Amino acid sequence: MMTDAELAFATEFSDLVTRFGMAGTYGLARVRRWPELPRDHVYFETEGPERTLQIRVVPHHAVYGAVNSIWHVTIDENGEDLLVPVQPCLHARTRESGNCPFQLAGGMSIPEPHAAFIGKFVELVRRRGARQEFALARVHRHFDMTDDEVLLESAADDRSLCVSIVGRASVEDSDPVLWFVDTTRPQPELLPVQYVSPGTGIVTESEGVCG
Repeated sequence: MMTDAELAFATEFSDLVTRFGMAGTYGLARVRRWPELPRDHVYFETEGPERTLQIRVVPHHAVYGAVNSIWHVTIDENGEDLLVPVQPCLHARTRESGNCPFQLAGGMSIPEPHAAFIGKFVELVRRRGARQEFALARVHRHFDMTDDEVLLESAADDRSLCVSIVGRASVEDSDPVLWFVDTTRPQPELLPVQYVSPGTGIVTESEGVCG
């Protein structure tokens, strides 16, 4: 459950995404606490068997041919806010193919209106003091899913997570970690699309099917 401060941040984020027309491109993610991410490492998201995903901690240089799906806002050596890619993924299908500069790194020129949106997002994170809480996510989907299905993370081992597709009704006791913005309602709001199993981040036992 979100705190009042987090709910205020989420509301501003939903309004920001809607104002820029970016609901099909950007979502909101929790900053991961576990597995711990060492320096120069990333969370590498790959597809597994039976409509599952695996998220593993790997050296950044070991990732090839992937696009990024989550960015953290950090502070560089000059005290400036910086958007850092932390979760590359493979085989992702995007809702708006080619419409987003997914890497947002390596000196890439970011086209408008993405640059303006990203600037406002970083400003929101800084103003709300949310660097340790929320990250920017890329809207993408690996598998066909119904409206009644969501993704659920569980610990696969001490360095990786397994993400499985489950019924939305089965995650009542789980915390959401990824949201897309639903603009079909009278007021835009965050729709949880990925959850974490109770205790994940502390336990090391797995209930998933990833090997």
